[in-house]
Amino acid sequence: MRADRSFYAAVDAFVRVANGLRTDWMLIGAVPLAAWGQARASTDADFVVSLGLLGAWPLEERLSKAGFRKTAGPAQIPQSQLVVANYTFRKGRLSFKVDVFFRTTKWDAVALSRRLRVRIGARRYWVASAEDLLLYKITAYRKRDVDDAASIVDRSGDSMDWRYVWRWARKMGAAHLLRQLLLDMGRGR
Repeated sequence: MRADRSFYAAVDAFVRVANGLRTDWMLIGAVPLAAWGQARASTDADFVVSLGLLGAWPLEERLSKAGFRKTAGPAQIPQSQLVVANYTFRKGRLSFKVDVFFRTTKWDAVALSRRLRVRIGARRYWVASAEDLLLYKITAYRKRDVDDAASIVDRSGDSMDWRYVWRWARKMGAAHLLRQLLLDMGRGR
């Protein structure tokens, strides 16, 4: 399938660039959802990198040489602390979107230190832990993110470190969103 080839080509090219810059990285978004929640289709791959905004230019330069074209950013997502740049990877007839979130908070650094290696298809990639993926989802808080967050709680909630989740949700100003999610799921706290 071309979609699978496009995904692996883009993700592997991004990983080579990030590793070449000696930056930590992990997948967030829909791709690692299969490990912690209910898998769903996605048209892009979302990465968090340990580079702050000052590292955006060297990353962009190397991504450009590897077949990525920047389409937007870096820019802060409204009502969040997330800063993202959007790219499209092209190689021959293959094309795939990649979003890059830059480390802008202490929590981003903590989340990167907690990343786990997980098999996705035929390869192994660094992904956010279930707790951190849940936190990314509730801070984005779009309809699909809320659905994803609920699937993480349904599948992985019994084994999650809830003290960690609540502590960071409070620090990030997102405790009310987590509380609402859990109340809507009948898991009120």
